[in-house]
Amino acid sequence: MYTVLALDGQPLLLAQPGTDETGTTATPDGAAPGEEGANPSAGGGFDLFTMMLIFGAVIIFMMMLGGGSRKQKKKQQEMLSAMSKGDKVVSIGGIKGSIVEVREDEVVVKVDENNNTRMKFSKEAIREVVTEKAEKE
Repeated sequence: MYTVLALDGQPLLLAQPGTDETGTTATPDGAAPGEEGANPSAGGGFDLFTMMLIFGAVIIFMMMLGGGSRKQKKKQQEMLSAMSKGDKVVSIGGIKGSIVEVREDEVVVKVDENNNTRMKFSKEAIREVVTEKAEKE
């Protein structure tokens, strides 16, 4: 569709924005669609590939920060495997006692000396093994 304006009595033919005189769509750099030089992504913003690279870098960075939890789990596993009869322990519920027996996946803890009360705990329920040095402090 063309717009016709009159200027000083002379008709002036104006084309719609984005079209040339023949009515075909033109690109901002003057090249017709499909010709060399036509750049549909001209305008310089972030494209999808750049955003994916940035997103990937952020995810990798966050995974590196999470490495401390692996070290903590490894330290906990070493502590649980080193438990032996007579060690003083504290459970995740705060119950203190001394180990009477260590089994494959559970620990029997003596929690009361007077009544000889014993409790079974899963090994994962033991928060820490209290050493004699730490107990005196």
